[in-house]
Amino acid sequence: MTKILVNLYKHAEGDLETIQSIIIKYSKDEISENRMIDELLEVYKFNGHAIGFYISNQIVKAGFRKEMINTFYNPYEFYQLYNLAAI
Repeated sequence: MTKILVNLYKHAEGDLETIQSIIIKYSKDEISENRMIDELLEVYKFNGHAIGFYISNQIVKAGFRKEMINTFYNPYEFYQLYNLAAI
């Protein structure tokens, strides 16, 4: 189990790119909502925890630990902080 999660963590950056691509395809009406959900579920292994750990680590490395803790209840803020960290 540990090896699987570590491997998913190592691939989280690519998985985030895949998620973005899926959402863009849906926003351009290139795929249906059901297809989008199916494709996203293929990426979200273990409920997306490895991706979340990766995002959290990037946020902390960028110096936004306090902001992350203060807004942990809001997924939108979490992704906003990740976007800031990615810059």
